[in-house]
Amino acid sequence: MHFKTSFILAFLASLGAGTPTRDVSPVPQATQIPKPARYYIDATCKKNKATEDLVRSGLKGAFDMAGVGLENLMKNPIPKANADVLNWLFKGVGGSKLELSLKGILALNHELDSSLGLLEEDVRIYCSRDHIIPMPNDPGKLFDKDREVAINKDWVDPCLYNLAETFQDEENAGHHYETIILCPWFLDYASQLDPKFQLTEAIPSSMWSKFMRYIAVPIIKGTAFAPIDVAQLFDKTLLHELSHTTKGNRREDVLDYFSTYGWKNCVAMDRFDAIDNADCIALYGSISWMIENIGRTVNERGQFAKVQ
Repeated sequence: MHFKTSFILAFLASLGAGTPTRDVSPVPQATQIPKPARYYIDATCKKNKATEDLVRSGLKGAFDMAGVGLENLMKNPIPKANADVLNWLFKGVGGSKLELSLKGILALNHELDSSLGLLEEDVRIYCSRDHIIPMPNDPGKLFDKDREVAINKDWVDPCLYNLAETFQDEENAGHHYETIILCPWFLDYASQLDPKFQLTEAIPSSMWSKFMRYIAVPIIKGTAFAPIDVAQLFDKTLLHELSHTTKGNRREDVLDYFSTYGWKNCVAMDRFDAIDNADCIALYGSISWMIENIGRTVNERGQFAKVQ
């Protein structure tokens, strides 16, 4: 199975162009703690220290978002700011599904130093797609040299439109680990969003200033995306991709290409689509982190607001 994170193309194209209730589904009952899995950062992410630091920082941010999101979900009663976000995104359903995804993602938070011994629920993170080559004698397929498996050619985007891709291997289930590919152009772009990855200036001192460094591009009135969509873009993209994994409960990009990404689309989705949609889960994690760490949330339009 293959998933792509492609909302950036819709965002770039867009540059030219009621009172919530607090009712949410009951606080989920404690589910079985998932069996731990591991992640491995591939050598393609370690060619220079800045890229490796960016990936490590993004993973830490993604796991932090998942952790705070789970903690907030389990509170009883759920604080109003968190309850509002849950209502807007998920319409008061799916607490148990969300809990399963967040717990599974957190179960991945164990790094391996070597690719040896990677198991089927582990995840290998690449910063290029050089390990994918044409399949000899079959023009309709590509070949993953590291996993030694064939891939449908239609599944693979040459990193022209996507931020990242996640691959699972359905035909050989139980025999191969899963992979996340971070597209090189997106890594270059993300490295420009925070000075510490360029090693050119000091890290901002205040948490709010640091947070605002993750705003990808200026928000232009009339665009298809809300301010929250481009905040913490790199960390949130990794959380999105981790929710596609088996440990993340295989959340999907549930609608057509561009209709599956961003706050406005998540809020407009059918409630059962929203709880199965990877980007909605990533948004929930990002906003939960904001509420907990910087006292900011969003309003119903996805605009930043102070926690009341």
